[in-house]
Amino acid sequence: MCEICFIWFHIKCQNIIVDLYNALSDSSIAIHWYCDRCNRVASGFVASITAWTRRQDAVEITMKQVEESVAAIDAKNLQSNVQMSTLSADSKQTQNTVDGLTSDIKKLSRIRQNRKEKNQRYCEGT
Repeated sequence: MCEICFIWFHIKCQNIIVDLYNALSDSSIAIHWYCDRCNRVASGFVASITAWTRRQDAVEITMKQVEESVAAIDAKNLQSNVQMSTLSADSKQTQNTVDGLTSDIKKLSRIRQNRKEKNQRYCEGT
């Protein structure tokens, strides 16, 4: 009996030799048999499934490569974020230093101006 269409065929009609029939009839051996019509269809299915399996394997390999690339990019982004944070902190520290120096320069400039005015008054009074 064909395992796909479940139609019983006479062994002579399917050109099955007696030894093959006996092997197919032996329940301890797992041999599958399909009639000629179903065998052609099954062969096409097997070929399609094999092709799909190969394509699926290729897709899985590509996906793994993409995942590895994304992980590498994520690691670089994390490293860049750490560097940006460090640069930002350095920039704030530098800005604070510049602000402090600017304030000091203004103070020194006022002191210098005050001394200059005092010297002029002193010179005018003598």
